[in-house]
Amino acid sequence: MRKVLFIAYYFPPIGGSGVFRSVKFVKYLPEFGWQSYVISTDRPYGDGAEGRDETLLTDIPLDVHVWRVPTPQPQPVYRLARLVGWQPRQDVTTAGTVVAPADNAGATAAPLPLATRLRRALLTPLYLVQNPPVDLALYWALRIVPLAREIIRREQIDVVLTTVPPWSALIAGALLRRLTGRPWVADFRDPWTDNEFTYAPTPRRRRFDEFLERRLLDRADAVISVTPPCLEGLRRKARRADKPFVLIPNGWDRDDFPDLAAVRKGLPPPVSADGRIVLLHPGSAYQGEPLPLLAALDRLAAEGMALDHLCFHFIGYVHPADRQAILASPHAHLFRLDPQRVPHDEALRLMREAHVLLLLRKGPGASSGKIFEYMAASRPVLGSGAPEGMAGQMVRACGIGRVVAPEDVGEMARVLRQIITDYDRFAAEVYRPNWVEIEKYERRSLAGDLATTLDRICNRA
Repeated sequence: MRKVLFIAYYFPPIGGSGVFRSVKFVKYLPEFGWQSYVISTDRPYGDGAEGRDETLLTDIPLDVHVWRVPTPQPQPVYRLARLVGWQPRQDVTTAGTVVAPADNAGATAAPLPLATRLRRALLTPLYLVQNPPVDLALYWALRIVPLAREIIRREQIDVVLTTVPPWSALIAGALLRRLTGRPWVADFRDPWTDNEFTYAPTPRRRRFDEFLERRLLDRADAVISVTPPCLEGLRRKARRADKPFVLIPNGWDRDDFPDLAAVRKGLPPPVSADGRIVLLHPGSAYQGEPLPLLAALDRLAAEGMALDHLCFHFIGYVHPADRQAILASPHAHLFRLDPQRVPHDEALRLMREAHVLLLLRKGPGASSGKIFEYMAASRPVLGSGAPEGMAGQMVRACGIGRVVAPEDVGEMARVLRQIITDYDRFAAEVYRPNWVEIEKYERRSLAGDLATTLDRICNRA
């Protein structure tokens, strides 16, 4: 058996969508001659929105060693402020970092008081400690290098694989390649500096991150990503073209659907307790993604359409602005917003019990991990996004639903009207699964693709 060291910051029992790719690779790689070792963390930085899911531990083979290293989170600014009685304003960005406070908000031409200038002089270097470059996992990425180096030596690891985000894990991979000579594979679950959803830096920070991204790409022995646009974007940034750039998408696990034969026959949707049609969205909804639904409901209401048969069930994070828009709308009673994540097996059960699965994506290059489990859930998908974008193409190729452009309020209203008046016809028209296409995304097969890439890298080394 060859051996691969996974550096996977998000790994069970940590929950959230970021863990599935790594844990499913680790689960199936032994079938292709690869033994996995894993370095993760015991608790990610941030507000813990990813939650914990103990049920995912069953996917980890018993002979897989996992080291869970704490994440250092120094907070010298807060400590100094508490010590001396300062109360600086704290602005938290979407990435969870704290921006240096601006005194006298709404800058004036008047000179700042001596005490304010002194406070700024003392706090500025501390903010660089509290908010390191790249991301808040930087200290963790540096901390694990000695441990990883020892594991590589002791276990005779053949290749190191880092899966990101967080992006600082790439630094650990590059350092280990230099220190040990082992080949390093960089796996991108999301784009970094091209990410339109979660990346909104200052111009200076963007220049730094783009420079670092290019340098790290040049040092990797292979680059893997989940969608063609993301992979092509990484290929353009790399100055060295003499390495594999490999597409390995996310997928669905056959073991999560033990009754797949019945699923393939198409199970009828259950009748909900209150007789309503449930449209389910499990997982995070980014800003603006639920709004096309509200606009379509407004149009239907203006036409006199009765909407009480609908129930939009959102599980997990919804952007605060969208949550407020939903609660303030005349359709708030149609929405059930459950902010807490549920275990993976519970999410799968809810998918199978829903009438419609919602896929809300804004950008044409955006995909979603949930789309793959939607493929095997035997429920029609209603998407809001670019019909010719990544998600739209996958839904159409797999024959599992319909994707409507976010700006096409009339078409979204028409689809919702059909769901209300004749759900069976809607399902028959849009849900015609192409199982040959769907099975291309089965996790075992994708692990085989990764094993082929790892073999190729080791044979070149």
